[in-house]
Amino acid sequence: MNVRLRLLAIVLMGLLAISSVSVAWAFPPLPSSFYGTVKLSGANPPVGTSVSAWIGGVKYVQVQTSLYGGNSVYSLIVPGDDTGTPVIDGGREGDIISFKIDEQLAAQTGVWHSGSNLQLDLTSAIPRDQTPPVTKAAVSGATTSCALESKLYTGAGALVTLTANEPASNRYRVNNNVSGPGVWRTYGGPFVVSAEGVNTIEYAATDTAGNVEQTRQLAVQVTTFPQNPILDLFNRGNGALGSNWAGSTGTTAYRITDKHVAVVAGGVLYWKSGDVPGTTQEAYVTLTNGNAQSHEQDLLLKVQGGNSPNWTKGVIKVRYDAHQQAVHVETYQPGRSNWTIYADTPTTMRNGDQLGARAMADGNVRVYRSCVLIGITDTKTRDGDFFATRGGRVGLWFIDAKGTEFDNFGGGATR
Repeated sequence: MNVRLRLLAIVLMGLLAISSVSVAWAFPPLPSSFYGTVKLSGANPPVGTSVSAWIGGVKYVQVQTSLYGGNSVYSLIVPGDDTGTPVIDGGREGDIISFKIDEQLAAQTGVWHSGSNLQLDLTSAIPRDQTPPVTKAAVSGATTSCALESKLYTGAGALVTLTANEPASNRYRVNNNVSGPGVWRTYGGPFVVSAEGVNTIEYAATDTAGNVEQTRQLAVQVTTFPQNPILDLFNRGNGALGSNWAGSTGTTAYRITDKHVAVVAGGVLYWKSGDVPGTTQEAYVTLTNGNAQSHEQDLLLKVQGGNSPNWTKGVIKVRYDAHQQAVHVETYQPGRSNWTIYADTPTTMRNGDQLGARAMADGNVRVYRSCVLIGITDTKTRDGDFFATRGGRVGLWFIDAKGTEFDNFGGGATR
């Protein structure tokens, strides 16, 4: 019995020894190799483009392309899995191999076979760029504020710069609220917007793939108004307007109250201090509290009569009709039985807005709301040169506007 046990032990020890030798002498499988040409959308990719091999979402090898015989080529070796380790570190027989050219998945796949070396030409289509470019617009220049408008570009205007987020060609046009739409232009660098009024800049870029950006818009307000300082702040005690004014200056017509003017019965007012303004002149006033039913809240320009101004001798009236929400330019010449009324400019004056106007030596009258140009009227069409060649006093006129309050009257000659 003891002999049998000893023999069994010897046999078991021998088997264990044989098993150990077998494990120690195991070799990893031979790799699976691939080579061939590489094309992206039918063309050679740049030399050095990466080609990688993937199994089950794991990348096992990556190489770079080279150029041979006028073709982009690659050669790579996909290792096999060493079954003697718990980690899968390569391919196993029959595994499907995916290839990527850079980050683009190749149309071809391979099969892992130990010891094979196969030609496999790889191709992939570059996905078409379908994303339009995005353009940012930047505006620079000197700015000012006026009444309710907080950002107006002055002087030489505004400098506009368009920048796309990728190589692209940009087009733009500048539409003005008074002169109308502009023409489309090719962007060649920063451009200046100098036209008075509200300039709406439209712009869009087209990238190298032909994607067109949706047209974007940017509003840029430019002004040269006013050129004269305030003439009367009404920053004095309650009561009559004072000696700088002529016309309906009594407290039954107008009354200074808490440093602004309240309209009582109203009437015509002329600013008589200083020299008579010349052929190009302006006037403005802030409507601090308007009368929504009033048809007459007016600026007067080129009032004839020199130092004894009188509207019956000739006047340009810029009339804000709060009821109709429009500004009218009207003129009166001696000998005429009626006022000449020109086309109106629709607008709504808010409490705190400034009503302004500039009469030019060419006969045009430019109308402003809070220093923003909103309309131009050519008085020569019906008045000839009567006003174009004359200067005159500036003033105000409120009719049926009881309860209206105004402040900060200004004006004078301009360039």
